[in-house]
Amino acid sequence: MSKPDPRPREHWEFFWPMMQGRTEVQGALRLCRELDDSALDELLRHHSKSTVDGMVEIERRDVFDKALQAHSLIAVALFSGYFPESLGAAESKQILELLGREPVRKYYEERYPVLLPSLLRLHVAGQVKLPRETSEDAWGGFQWLVRFSSRFERDPHLATFNNLLDGFSYGDLNIQVFLDSLTDSKAALSGFAKPPELCTRRESAALGMLRFLTFCRELEPALRAMEGVPLTQSACWFFYAYWFKGFAEDVGGRAEECLKVLETWLTQSTEIGIRAERDVKMSVLETRDAVTALVDGRYAAPIINRLRLK
Repeated sequence: MSKPDPRPREHWEFFWPMMQGRTEVQGALRLCRELDDSALDELLRHHSKSTVDGMVEIERRDVFDKALQAHSLIAVALFSGYFPESLGAAESKQILELLGREPVRKYYEERYPVLLPSLLRLHVAGQVKLPRETSEDAWGGFQWLVRFSSRFERDPHLATFNNLLDGFSYGDLNIQVFLDSLTDSKAALSGFAKPPELCTRRESAALGMLRFLTFCRELEPALRAMEGVPLTQSACWFFYAYWFKGFAEDVGGRAEECLKVLETWLTQSTEIGIRAERDVKMSVLETRDAVTALVDGRYAAPIINRLRLK
C-alpha cells in the first residue's frame, strides 16, 4: 500500500502561518471576539436595511470581505487536492470561530451569498466531505489562481467598480448613474492619465470597469484550459462568482455600453492602421465572449452537480 503524498500537508503548513499574518484575518477574528451577536449582526447587515456609509463600518466590513476571500482560497485548495483533507484540530477550530459565527454566516450565506466559505465551514465541521482532484494539473490550477488573484485584489479602481456592483453609493453616484454616464465613451475615459488619488469616483469606476473587462478576458481562457480538472476549474470560478452575479444583475443588457468604452480605450492606445483596427475589434469580441461565459453559470456546474446543490 502506497504512502500518502506528504506534499499537501507541507503546503498547508506553509500556507496557514502566512494566512495568520494577514491583518484582515486577524481583524475579523478580533471583531468576532469583541462584538456580541447583536452588534456584529448590525455591522454585517444588508445595505437595504440601512445605508452603509460610515468609514469605520466600511473598513470593518472590508476586513470581513477579505477574510472570507482568504478562506475561500482554502476551499479552492481543498478541491484541487493542494491541501490535505484534514486541516488539523486547532486550525479547524479557528476557521469555525469565524465562519460558524451566526451573524457572519448570515452575511456570506444570506445577505451577500458566496458559496466557498459555506462549503469550507461544512467540510471542517465534518458535515460535508469535499471531493478532491489530486493531479498536477489541479495543483497547477490552484497555483495559477493564487498568482492571478494577487494582480487584482488591491486595485483601487477595480474596487470602486465592484463596490458599485455591490450596491454602494458614493454620494449621488450609484451603478445606474455610472452606466448612464457611459454614453460619451471619450468623456468616460477622462481619468485615464490621472494618478489614482486625483480621480473622481466616476473616473475611478470607469477605469475599474476596464480593469474588470480585462480581468474577464484573461480569466475565461484560463478556466477553459482547466477542463481536465473540472472541480478545480469550477472552484476557481466560484472564487469570483459574486462579481459575475453583480455584473449580470446590475449591468446585464447594458454590457455593450461598457464594451464600447473598452473599444474607445483600445483605439486610443493603439497605433492607427487597418491591422490595429482589426486587433481592437478582435479584442472586444474576445472580451464579449469571455464575459458571456463567465456570467452564464456554465463553470458552476461541476461543483453544483457533484455536491447536488440547488
